[in-house]
Amino acid sequence: MSFPWQAERTIEPELAFELIKIQFPFLKPLQLTLLGVGWDNSAFLLDKKYVFRFPRRTSALTLLQKESSILPKIAPLLSLPIPFPKWLGKPSHHFPWPFSGYAFLPGKTACSVLLTQAQKATLAEPLAKFLRSLHEIKLANCNLPNQCQSRIEGSSLTNKIFANLQKIADLKLLDNRAAIERAVGLCQTFSPPTHHTIVHGDLYMRHLLVDSSHRLAGVIDWGDLHLGDPAIDLSIVHSLLPATSHDTFRKSYGEISSSTWTLAKLRAIYSNTMLIIFGHHTKEEALLKAGKQSLKKIAEAT
Repeated sequence: MSFPWQAERTIEPELAFELIKIQFPFLKPLQLTLLGVGWDNSAFLLDKKYVFRFPRRTSALTLLQKESSILPKIAPLLSLPIPFPKWLGKPSHHFPWPFSGYAFLPGKTACSVLLTQAQKATLAEPLAKFLRSLHEIKLANCNLPNQCQSRIEGSSLTNKIFANLQKIADLKLLDNRAAIERAVGLCQTFSPPTHHTIVHGDLYMRHLLVDSSHRLAGVIDWGDLHLGDPAIDLSIVHSLLPATSHDTFRKSYGEISSSTWTLAKLRAIYSNTMLIIFGHHTKEEALLKAGKQSLKKIAEAT
């Protein structure tokens, strides 16, 4: 069985280390460890100070170029730290694709930390402030793609959700299907998505960093950055924050239409069905658990 996250090309830590050492000798690299593997890239931690990402799929090459071009421009405008490529590795006969490196952002991913409901609630204001700072950015001639229709069109999301729910049920990982389907049914009053806002595009718990005090510390993995509908980022509110802190978020973020809020919830349901499927097949228990917990929370809140 094939999956959309399957790699076209993989790279071992030994080769990644040699490529970095050859192309960036001034970093004086000593040790490289695997940090994580995502859909598009394999990430390595160099000397606990730098992160180098090597593409796994051809489609990731344009994402890398986009990050290199746009992230340095928006980083100073945001309320939380973000990584942006500082070094760009060149293709070679050992690895035919470019790769990128940047300073390591300290913190742990929100899905890897057992946050209590109270701790999650404290994230509402800083998360709202960050998303407001991102969604208010206006860049002239930024050359970002418009991906709104393929990413967050409501009817398409609904069809994908029902298909995913069947897959999850077949895996015997779903025990509240009826409640989730009811939640989907109540999220059908959406408008066509817009395409004028700079959005992260793939904002979920794995891409939020928290520090040792469980405060937001950064936002990572910007390959899906595009011009689209803010609902795609606002979906993190439904996935992560307790329903009792939604008003706090909305007051800090600013005006959100009921249609956008509904579309954000629908996107959250879809994202978490994908997390469950991805987490199951890649044996990433933290993602599987996060997806199931978020779906349960959304269904109960609805």
